[in-house]
Amino acid sequence: MNYNIKDILASMSNIDGWQVKEERTRASELFFIKRDVDMNRSKDVHHIYVTVYKSFEEDGKKYMGSSKTTLAPTMTNEEVVQILDDAAYASSFVKNEYYPIVKPTNESKVQLKSSMDEKPIERWLPEMTQCVYDCHELVDQALNSAELFVDEINTRLFNSEGVDEQYKHYKIFLEFITNWKGEKEEVELYKSIKCSDYSPELIKTAVKDMIDLAVEKSKAEPMRTLKEMSVLLTGGAVRQFMLYYADKSNSKMIYEKVSDFEIGKSVQGNEIKGDRLSLMLDPALPNSTFAAPVDEDGVVLRKTDVIKDGILNQYWGGHRYAHYLDIEATGLNRNFVVESGSKTIEEMKADSYIELVEFSDFYVDSITGDFAGEIRLAHYYDGKSVKPFTLGAISGNIKDVQEEMYFSKEKQQINNYHGPKMLQFFNGSITGN
Repeated sequence: MNYNIKDILASMSNIDGWQVKEERTRASELFFIKRDVDMNRSKDVHHIYVTVYKSFEEDGKKYMGSSKTTLAPTMTNEEVVQILDDAAYASSFVKNEYYPIVKPTNESKVQLKSSMDEKPIERWLPEMTQCVYDCHELVDQALNSAELFVDEINTRLFNSEGVDEQYKHYKIFLEFITNWKGEKEEVELYKSIKCSDYSPELIKTAVKDMIDLAVEKSKAEPMRTLKEMSVLLTGGAVRQFMLYYADKSNSKMIYEKVSDFEIGKSVQGNEIKGDRLSLMLDPALPNSTFAAPVDEDGVVLRKTDVIKDGILNQYWGGHRYAHYLDIEATGLNRNFVVESGSKTIEEMKADSYIELVEFSDFYVDSITGDFAGEIRLAHYYDGKSVKPFTLGAISGNIKDVQEEMYFSKEKQQINNYHGPKMLQFFNGSITGN
């Protein structure tokens, strides 16, 4: 760099504190059309994110203003000073209730481990490519295009109070489009996966499942309206369902009074007949791109039992809102782990059901609990045979189904979620096309 950011910030008299996050990213990227490489590129970038803080009082009340800006390593000393002065001025107009800047502690931190350390990231690409294109006998017919990105990210976070943390992590991103021409229609589907460690099984399963889904969807009949059914959610929809409980336990939502969760009370209603939810945060969750020893403010992350047997054990969240609520900050830990339930998937499928295999989109409102999704593919079992259906939609509210829902014993991982692979609830309504 052409400047010393710490010296410049320390010399500024118009701020009361600061934080710097540096990210140096090496990336290798491949773009495919069918099996052919359309583009091969790499990059090495350096990002510098600075937050400046300004405390002030108005009408006897203390505030903490802040402003974020981005610097480039190629800037001159004069350019940096001007940008930071502008940020300092802007911070005086931000009237957040006062909170202190994070201070360093002697608390031990999690160590991030990855097989990606074994060799340079560009040397992983041939192996990953082979994994994608050798996973299914129909891959040459069905896989239209793919993009594969591998990032090595070195992060340093330091502030005016003495926090100074460094760590390295990886991000692997694969997205692909499957295209299958069936007898009834041509089906085009998009899928993406994110992880932090090379997992051949994860990649093979994702590609294979999407090809199978495209073939099956081309044969599916339009969904008909169904009432009071046993509904089975799978894949990403289960993650979204569980994320509702993590979000509602966050200290920011508690402080802003958009969550009614209370410590020591049930999060699933008063008459739980099904499985009781247990949810934990794990900063070192293997294969998660969110794994980190500290959060974005420098708070040391640790395992946290948020919900145990359906009862809220503690709030979780960042330094600022923990200060407002006068509770210990757990940090913004984005990895959540949910315990398995009491039923196997086979047991869930013992009686008639509608299994919602894939959605165009599945959305859960973290405030209201409303959920909705447009169905790409579903399996309907009437007690005699299983038939594939497409189109149609589901909608409802978690509060109406949570007292009797079951989690599978089988587990799955979707980036920062590790938990049940399937979720069952009753009295679901499906709207036909």
